[in-house]
Amino acid sequence: MNYFGELEIAKEKIVRVLEAKRIRAALLKFGGAGEVPQKQTLPTDARSEFLANRAMGDWAENVLAEAIDQTIGEWRAVHYGNSDSIAAGEPGFKAHYLAVADEVRMYGKRPDLLIFPAAAKVPDSLSPLKFDQVDQIVAGSIGAIEVRSSKFKAINPDFHFPGVLLVW
Repeated sequence: MNYFGELEIAKEKIVRVLEAKRIRAALLKFGGAGEVPQKQTLPTDARSEFLANRAMGDWAENVLAEAIDQTIGEWRAVHYGNSDSIAAGEPGFKAHYLAVADEVRMYGKRPDLLIFPAAAKVPDSLSPLKFDQVDQIVAGSIGAIEVRSSKFKAINPDFHFPGVLLVW
C-alpha cells in the first residue's frame, strides 16, 4: 500500500473514534480546502503574553534549526512556517490576518521547519513565499518539524509537554 492510502485509512479510523465521542461533524473534515467561515473574529490588541510566547517560539525554532545544521551533516533545516511579526492594531493587520487565515484554510498550517539533504539548493527560509511558489521545493524535503515551546516546562520540569513534533 502507498503512503497516502495508509493515511486515508488512519484518517477514517480517527474519524470513527471521534464520531463515537460526539465530536461535531464539521470538525471532522480532512483534506482539501476548509469551509469559508461565515464570521471571523480578529484579535484586537497585541497582548504582551502573545508577543512573549511568539518570541519564545521563534527562539526555540532558531535554536533547533541551528542545532540540526551544526550537528547533522547530511541534513539542513529550512524555515517554512509563518514568520510574520505584524501585531494586532498595526496598519494592514486585518488584511494580513485574513489572508493568513485563508491560506491555512486552503492549504493547512505550515510546519515550522523542513528538513532537506544538506546539498539541496534551497533558500534558508521559505517562510515569506506563497504556497504556489514553494510546492516543488517542499516536495524535495525529507521531513518536517513543528516546534512547540512551553513556559510551563521551564517553570515546572515535571510538566510533560512535547517540545517537538517530527513528521516524516
